[in-house]
Amino acid sequence: MTPQHLIEFAWGLANSNQTFLWVIMLDLVIGDSAILLPDFLNETKERSPLASWCPQEQVLNHPSVGGFLTHCGWNLTLESICNGIPMLCWPFFADQPANCWSCCSQWGVGMEINSDVKRKEVDGMVRELMGGEKGKEMKRKVMEWKKLSKEATTCFVGSSYLNFEKLVRSVLMSTGSNQTR
Repeated sequence: MTPQHLIEFAWGLANSNQTFLWVIMLDLVIGDSAILLPDFLNETKERSPLASWCPQEQVLNHPSVGGFLTHCGWNLTLESICNGIPMLCWPFFADQPANCWSCCSQWGVGMEINSDVKRKEVDGMVRELMGGEKGKEMKRKVMEWKKLSKEATTCFVGSSYLNFEKLVRSVLMSTGSNQTR
């Protein structure tokens, strides 16, 4: 992200008047440190903590979390869906654009932020995500996906569980191991 992108995200979040946790890694900004302006920090200090790291899965599992701003890497996408959290997607490279497309266009659990992000867009999307009609529909859909993910991973009957077990057996058999379940 560029320093200008950081500023636009910051003011978009601040202007939304929503409470947020923002995890900003020091190397977030290309060729520079991620430094936020004092005016932004003063505006948001009572409602929005900043951190350089967090236990992401625990945060996404917390009942107070209403949305997640993500670059749409596959792990982040799965963690968000499996915890029932709709997303604002800002993909960069590799699998992220395809994952974003799936979240936004196919599954209905995300909204894509323009690559040349502007504060007004972030403000509007955060407000929509947290209380608008589209945000409510995204929440409904992501809860359906959460339910499906739980069913797929349920021991002994879920499709993901059974496929993983099949893979393990196949690997054990191909290595000549006599170990079975």
